[in-house]
Amino acid sequence: MARLVRRCCGLCLDQLAGELVAAQCGHLFHQRCCEHRSQALQCPSCGAEFHGRDTLRIFCSDVVPQEIPSAVKQQMRDLRSELSGILREKRTLQDNVNSAETKVQELERQRVSKEHEIKSWELKVAAQKRKCEQVKKHLMLARQKADEQRENAAWSSYMAKLETDANGALEDLRSWFQAGDDRRRKLGRAKLDRLIEQVQSKTTTVIQQAAAYQKDLEALQDGSCKVQKRGAPAAQSRCKLRRID
Repeated sequence: MARLVRRCCGLCLDQLAGELVAAQCGHLFHQRCCEHRSQALQCPSCGAEFHGRDTLRIFCSDVVPQEIPSAVKQQMRDLRSELSGILREKRTLQDNVNSAETKVQELERQRVSKEHEIKSWELKVAAQKRKCEQVKKHLMLARQKADEQRENAAWSSYMAKLETDANGALEDLRSWFQAGDDRRRKLGRAKLDRLIEQVQSKTTTVIQQAAAYQKDLEALQDGSCKVQKRGAPAAQSRCKLRRID
């Protein structure tokens, strides 16, 4: 049986007949099986590599082919069938590999796209944070300006009240002087001195408080300190001039 197997072409497994060639290793093949192969071939019998152009043509016109036994033919059919199954399985596996590679490439494209999208959103978030910080600064400045305006309004109202009280006290003093000698004699010199001293003291207090309040406002505008809010009623309770009857 071994002798019969050796008389088969190792590339197509058909019986050696017709135009034959011998490889450098000495094994025989069909010429048609070698001449259309551009790449190097490997001998199935010994594993030696050879090229179709390096083969030696063999003339075997006097060789009479022998009938291959049915058992060998069945074995050859089984081998061909097994080889076909292996090739089909190889193609299936190759298709699976190609499909997996395609999915991997698609996932890689999605990953890159998501990374770009994340970076874009990070830039947008950073820009929004900067805008929020700017808005906070503007709000803080607006609050400070509003506080200053309220302080200025309270100060103006307070000064107007002090001016009214001072004018009232001076008007009372002027009325007293215009009342005549009889009232001055009734009131007495000591009462007059106390009245004048009281008016001078209240005037000095108003001037001192106005200077201190103005200094606090200037410090607040310069940002060097933060003055607590002073309400006009509280200031008036400390500096309100009593009207003189």
